[in-house]
Amino acid sequence: MSKINDHIKKGTFFKESELWNYFAQMVVGLKALHDLKVCHRDIKCANIFFNSKGEIKLGDFNVSKVAKKGLLYT
Repeated sequence: MSKINDHIKKGTFFKESELWNYFAQMVVGLKALHDLKVCHRDIKCANIFFNSKGEIKLGDFNVSKVAKKGLLYT
C-alpha cells in the first residue's frame, strides 16, 4: 500500500514490468497456500508486503481458512 501511496504523491506510475513481477510473485504465493489447502480470503493492497529484497510476502491471515475435505465451511 505504501508503494501505491508514494506513486500517488509523486504523480508517477509503476512500470509494467514491475507489476507483472509483483503479480507473478503473488500467484506463486497463493499457489503455495492453496497446495496447503489454505484460503487467504482477504487479498488486498494493504495485505501485500515487500521484504528488503523487494520480494512479495502475503500477510494478515486473520480471516484465512483451511479447507477440510476439500471444502470451506464457514
